[in-house]
Amino acid sequence: MIDLATFIFIFLVVVSGALSHWAKKKAFKEVRGSLVDYLFYSNRGRTGATFIALFSSAFAVAQTTASAVVDPAWLWECIVNTGGVPTVSFVALVATWQSGWQMNSMINKGQE
Repeated sequence: MIDLATFIFIFLVVVSGALSHWAKKKAFKEVRGSLVDYLFYSNRGRTGATFIALFSSAFAVAQTTASAVVDPAWLWECIVNTGGVPTVSFVALVATWQSGWQMNSMINKGQE
């Protein structure tokens, strides 16, 4: 059983990694047009594959014990009580964000 809030949080982190990859490509003029063009108009098959991969990745992480260290309620409690994010949670969030970046990079390689 997965916690819906944790799954949504993980999914948003993964998607933010994918969107950051697009922003980097846009900044270096590797893609033309807007984010909507990149996602929906240039190649719909790649868009579907990207979102299925991002969704599956977030779902898989949410089902593992790793989801305990990125539980949004627990993270908020840590931030309020200690003033920071635990190292293990920070590493897990960076790895999750990076997986979104890498999936978008692999699936949309060569897309303009």
